[in-house]
Amino acid sequence: MGQYRDIQTRILDVENELTERMLPYAHLVDELDKIPGIDKILAMGIIAEATTDMSSFPDERKFAAWAGVASGNNESAGKKKRSKCRHGNPH
Repeated sequence: MGQYRDIQTRILDVENELTERMLPYAHLVDELDKIPGIDKILAMGIIAEATTDMSSFPDERKFAAWAGVASGNNESAGKKKRSKCRHGNPH
């Protein structure tokens, strides 16, 4: 039981540190959190991964594809099929 409490304490410590480091980006976290399927932790991860230079993404579709939250399109023999979202950055 002690080990469980220790892990829970560590998780809370990390979440608190993340929240503190994200204060300058709180408005972005709040905006991303409005999107269905994105919670505050995922929003923080997206912001951390994206850096502050968004110039490498010409539009929101490219960014969504990079973040792994956009479904892809598969086309074969003129038939269009939807594909699943990928899991994003594996690291």
